[in-house]
Amino acid sequence: MIKLSLHFLLFFVFINTLFAGTTGKLSGKIIEAESKEPLIGVNVIIEGTAFGAATDVNGYFVINNIPPGEYTVAISAVGYQKKRIIKVKISVDFTTKLDEELSSEAITIETVVVEAKSPLIRTDLTSSQTTIDAQQIKNLRVRFRLDGHAEHPAHLLS
Repeated sequence: MIKLSLHFLLFFVFINTLFAGTTGKLSGKIIEAESKEPLIGVNVIIEGTAFGAATDVNGYFVINNIPPGEYTVAISAVGYQKKRIIKVKISVDFTTKLDEELSSEAITIETVVVEAKSPLIRTDLTSSQTTIDAQQIKNLRVRFRLDGHAEHPAHLLS
């Protein structure tokens, strides 16, 4: 009986070792620095990997199945300063806690000027159409004949 119990004990120890964890977890809460309110939709990314998460409505995030090691974590959101935390240690079967505050940042960009252009082909027309504006008419070279009629060279009208 004791021999059978010892076999079962060794079997369960072997099974536990076989299924022991090989990854860790990173979790935490991101809040706004001045108001201490939770920030929604903040990106938390482990640089150099495909691991990342966004914060929920309460500012919490969880990233599972991270291989053990030291990482740099980037935290960013629109309207807030980006933050990088270096030497974040992830251990097997442990949860590393990372609570951070983000300060708001004014977003300034230069004015973008876009020039509108008419399309080369209009899909809403069923026949061909040519449009000439006043500047194009001024630029046309017109010769008058003795009988008072204007003469337009054919190559100028195309």
